[in-house]
Amino acid sequence: MEQQNERRMVSIFALVGGFIALLNTLYYMEQLSYTVGVYDGIATTVQSYNLTASAQLLSLISGKTTLTLALYITYLMLALSLFVFAIGVSWFTARSYSKLEGASLLLASLVYASTMALLQFSFSFNSQFSGFYLGYIGSAIVFLSAAYALMKFERPSTFKRAHPISLNPDTPYTNMAVISTRLMGRMAGDIRILDPHFDKKASDNLLRMLGRNSGRFKTISILTKMDRLGRDFSKGFSDFKEELQSGGITIEIRVIDPDKASEQHERLIMDGRTAYKIPPLNIINVKSEHIVGINYNEASARFESLWSTATKYENARNSAGKKNAASADNKV
Repeated sequence: MEQQNERRMVSIFALVGGFIALLNTLYYMEQLSYTVGVYDGIATTVQSYNLTASAQLLSLISGKTTLTLALYITYLMLALSLFVFAIGVSWFTARSYSKLEGASLLLASLVYASTMALLQFSFSFNSQFSGFYLGYIGSAIVFLSAAYALMKFERPSTFKRAHPISLNPDTPYTNMAVISTRLMGRMAGDIRILDPHFDKKASDNLLRMLGRNSGRFKTISILTKMDRLGRDFSKGFSDFKEELQSGGITIEIRVIDPDKASEQHERLIMDGRTAYKIPPLNIINVKSEHIVGINYNEASARFESLWSTATKYENARNSAGKKNAASADNKV
């Protein structure tokens, strides 16, 4: 989940930077439009009434052309800020991005800052235009967000070319070796698992699946139902957790919200780039099924939606224990 949290923070910063740039642009458009309108009104009044304009008025009128050009430049700034803001919204809602978007965001922030500098050093404005630095701040936030994303993250794959992993129920031992090598050996970083029937046998199989690949992983996040997390699982969970932690892996199990639990039938496993549909983990090596790649964005969005409303296993276990104790007291 660590990389997912980083992605979310990057998307928030990109969104905030784009919003700042957009507000800054709209402010200058409004101020320039108002000033150009005033100067245009002065020029029209002088011409209509054949007035003799003072040197100060002539200076104001002559500055109208310059301010009009500056106003046109803000139209480019508006397009850039809207583009940046749109990508920020896309990153925040989809929680994924492409390198093309990152590079485009990087370029757009540089062009926006350059345009701001052009306005600042090529045109003379009244003191009312005092927010130039706000635009620089927005473009800097966007630039740093895009640069961090390009350096840190890789584009998720949709697995259109992924080859399925075949499992033979007659060779359960070989199946586990195949899963460890061809599935877990392709993954790294933060692992997320959705398995409604995760239990003690599933945790045993998961350890075997990790095998010699355990050093590749940082965290394991598991979503499941409560009905398989009984006394047997509870007894072994501490040892299971400690064994993973001794290998540098942090694990967290959450129980799916009861209202959503009945809708979950698929089993998924994914890291920060790839997602697979798998058989139930407790019988993964004895099923005659294929492990196939699926659309990463859809799988990740589904997992995140369930994870945000799920209850941490330890809390769910304590709550269930209190209910059982209360039920026993009522019977007595």
